[in-house]
Amino acid sequence: MASLLCDIKEMILEEQFSPGDRLPTEMELAERFGVSRHKLREGLQGLTALGIIESSPRRGMKICSYDAGIWAENLAFHGRVTGYELVEAYEARVAMELSVIPVVVHKATDDDWMRFERLLLEMDLAMAEQRMDLYVQADQDFHELLVEATHNPLLQMLQPMVRWIFLEIQRTLDATEESKQGWLESEEQGWKDHREIVSAMRRGDVVGAQAVMKSHLEIGIRHASSVVQADDSSQ
Repeated sequence: MASLLCDIKEMILEEQFSPGDRLPTEMELAERFGVSRHKLREGLQGLTALGIIESSPRRGMKICSYDAGIWAENLAFHGRVTGYELVEAYEARVAMELSVIPVVVHKATDDDWMRFERLLLEMDLAMAEQRMDLYVQADQDFHELLVEATHNPLLQMLQPMVRWIFLEIQRTLDATEESKQGWLESEEQGWKDHREIVSAMRRGDVVGAQAVMKSHLEIGIRHASSVVQADDSSQ
């Protein structure tokens, strides 16, 4: 099965299929790879689960566009199965987000800057109304946009890591009221950090934007550490 999956993926690359392109029929693929249609379908189901292809009745199979949501779910599940530390996830995020800021400064479009400003406004309104659910969503969208605004398809594949970390943060906050209160207090500064980061990037100040981002994310690291210590002491 693994060999068949590799063969199909190799065919997709060799024939330069792109998102939206239709694959040959099941019969054609079965003949090409010398397998039964039943075995071929098992292999295709694996590609479907990975979000590489999709199939619909009468319309056949086509290559999917990249779906960060699928990879975010896989990362979250894999992390819980194999074990991880929330602090380690934050450390990875610091390295990732600091590295994309120079690219954003040089490649962000007018539309990207408008989207950043809209998200800042959403955060303002959410904080004013003390709607932390709305704030968390706007915060997540902000950091995902940071990766998207690189306009680099390889860097954009980092979006699932951002989404996964936010899912884990929310899961942690839902665990105890104490952790939620600590997080709410930390976001008073985080709220200001987002504006400073955008302001620095728009004026081309890479070092300044990175400094604020590093400080902003380190607040999360400290909070994650305190939550872990609290959990350990209660056991």
